[in-house]
Amino acid sequence: MRKTVWLLSVLLTSAVAMADTVYLLDSAHPSAQSRAPKNSVQAAHLAPAAQQLPAAQAQWLQQQFASPLASYKIDRDERGVVVFETELRDGSEVDVDEHGVWRKVERRQGVAASLLPSAAQQYLQQYYPKQRIIQIERDDDDGHIEVDLQRGTELKFDATGRLLQAK
Repeated sequence: MRKTVWLLSVLLTSAVAMADTVYLLDSAHPSAQSRAPKNSVQAAHLAPAAQQLPAAQAQWLQQQFASPLASYKIDRDERGVVVFETELRDGSEVDVDEHGVWRKVERRQGVAASLLPSAAQQYLQQYYPKQRIIQIERDDDDGHIEVDLQRGTELKFDATGRLLQAK
């Protein structure tokens, strides 16, 4: 019984530590430090192997976004899937799971519609051609994608890009 309680406390402590540590890739970028206590900010190259941002996720981020990656922290979703919550030097936030699939992208400069299914891209081009996408978020339970446009319009698409709701 004691071993079980001890093991659970160790697991919970390590999970909390994992979610609370921000790993800096760009030491000149202070935004990550402002969101975390100073004792939980660490240079990424000092992170334990299990806490390193995988090359596939880093490469995807570099391909999709011109701004360099500044920091990341690791969390788990409700299903236990590891999610890398990254921040780019331009202030954009991108969450990518351990499989390299984006979960959330938030950019004041605009999110590329190419991240969305083609049907959603066509809908946006037809009905909102001049509005910038500022955030997209994928729901893991059903694959639905929520899209927020710059003027406050919120759209919800299914996983194939078919419009479900517009607010």
